[in-house]
Amino acid sequence: QKLSLAIAVQTYKEMLKDENAEQKSHHLFDFPETALRNLLPNDDKRTAAVHTVFETAKESGQVSQLVIQKLQAVLPAADFEQLVPTACVDSKSGDVLADKIPNEWKRNVS
Repeated sequence: QKLSLAIAVQTYKEMLKDENAEQKSHHLFDFPETALRNLLPNDDKRTAAVHTVFETAKESGQVSQLVIQKLQAVLPAADFEQLVPTACVDSKSGDVLADKIPNEWKRNVS
């Protein structure tokens, strides 16, 4: 697991700094969330790492419905609620509402 995590983190970092990529995809941010969920125990270290990935996605304008769904799956409810406006999630079903994601967060999602 340690090697898998190291590979995932290194790949993510290399993709982030790739200056040749004209437009980064929102998948750049959903894959590390999945890797962190599967490879780290549910603790403060994992939560902090996921927060960092999400903040970078926001800054890049690459927060898609999928990125928020992955975030919802990996974070404890209280941490998720601190990061994502309640309007982004249907209160009855828990489904992520793509049209409610702030425009600034999703400005580069294609």
